[in-house]
Amino acid sequence: MTVLSRHGSHRPLETVAALSARPSDWLQTPPHALEGRVFGQQNSRRVFNPGWLRALLAGVAIARIFAKRQDLDIRQASLLLTTIACLAVCGSFGPNLKIFAFSPWSCLHQSVSAVSWIRSPYRFAYVAQLAILILSGLGLNFCVYGLLAAKKTNVVNPGVYRVPASVLFAGFVLVEVLPAQPSLVLTPNLKNPPDWVQYLSRNREMNGPILILDFPSGKQVIEYDRTVRAMLWQSQFHLPLVNGYSGFFPENWVKLSHVWRTSPYSREAFELLRRDGVAILIRPPGFPPPPDGDLSPFQLKCLTTTSSGVTVYRLTWDSNSRPIR
Repeated sequence: MTVLSRHGSHRPLETVAALSARPSDWLQTPPHALEGRVFGQQNSRRVFNPGWLRALLAGVAIARIFAKRQDLDIRQASLLLTTIACLAVCGSFGPNLKIFAFSPWSCLHQSVSAVSWIRSPYRFAYVAQLAILILSGLGLNFCVYGLLAAKKTNVVNPGVYRVPASVLFAGFVLVEVLPAQPSLVLTPNLKNPPDWVQYLSRNREMNGPILILDFPSGKQVIEYDRTVRAMLWQSQFHLPLVNGYSGFFPENWVKLSHVWRTSPYSREAFELLRRDGVAILIRPPGFPPPPDGDLSPFQLKCLTTTSSGVTVYRLTWDSNSRPIR
């Protein structure tokens, strides 16, 4: 609570809903799972299904709660894990969970201040996945021991195949969903900054926030690799960047990025920049250049174009603004 109180700010429900799970996220098979490779990989990268076989084994563990001969400690642990999994799955839906017209998240958002600070409800899915995995382990344990303890009949002799079958079954469960390839954002090499960072560092007399004209449309942090890397350079030029993601930075970032993606250099786009006090624009080579026409009452003064193709502009909106040189 102490940490949240330092950084706490109410997140708009629209932003929170974009970072919440949907039923399809739980029903889809992860692209790196065996089911995904057999039946075709899914396009979504935010998939929370731990694997259908593991879910089935978790169901076996839940069903064993009601067994008469079940150990009391195992029964209580299974009941606790089941409760945690259900609550975490519901929590991962965030504002997307609605019971007819009633939204539990919206109610908590208004009445509990800590809930209004939560940015990414889908992270509750990780808690649910952990609980499901532990339950699947209990279910696997029941199945393997049941197979090993199977009695011989006139039709089937379990002793012939039960050990290799148990090993094969446990191995399949183990590799059903392999870990995804990790993606990391490395700290930039401070000894070799990009040329646009060097330019900003040499011109420290600049004032006002900086905007990099780079607006990813995804909802996951890894899709903002360039943004994160750029923000790590702020320690070099000591000027604030207004670039952000998922509403974690300015709350109006979602609207600003949408407007600049759909209608760059429009009056509405510049008005959003004026509201944030943006003074410097950094245009990467892949972003379209400003039009040749009059942008009045706003003006863009090209300060430099680096060897890597990055262009630095000074944004002014009245006659009293002065360039940095």
